Amino acid sequence: MRDPLGAFCEFHDVRIEGRAGGPLSGLTFGLKDVFDVAGERVGAGNPDFLRDQQPAARTAPIVQALLDAGAALAGKTIADELCFSLEGENAHYGTPANPNAPGGGDGSLVRRAPIAGGAAQAWEEAARKMPPPIARDLAGACQPS
Repeated sequence: MRDPLGAFCEFHDVRIEGRAGGPLSGLTFGLKDVFDVAGERVGAGNPDFLRDQQPAARTAPIVQALLDAGAALAGKTIADELCFSLEGENAHYGTPANPNAPGGGDGSLVRRAPIAGGAAQAWEEAARKMPPPIARDLAGACQPS
């Protein structure tokens, strides 16, 4: 998958089509790498944690509900390390670029601190006009609804 924002996990190649004819058919969503997808490991933004995990036995209920309703999973997005950060940065996998922050005159994207643990999903939503992402907030930040 082409990912100019650096939002999707390179170590997961998870794309799942939703149920045909469902009410959410035609929509896609990004999934923060803290949710189970059957047969995949959760990395939670940390390569050591990822290495120690077993593949999930089943898909998280919220994810399965979206797939059953027809939405397609576009991929897993980078999580801030172990969900500890309030800035959305990840020292292991990088910080996703902000699509609304053009860089130094060459049209490149600037990697600015996104100030949110769900930064990767937010940037993907902004750049691709994806529906709001599936994320979880473990630190008490306000998330748009």
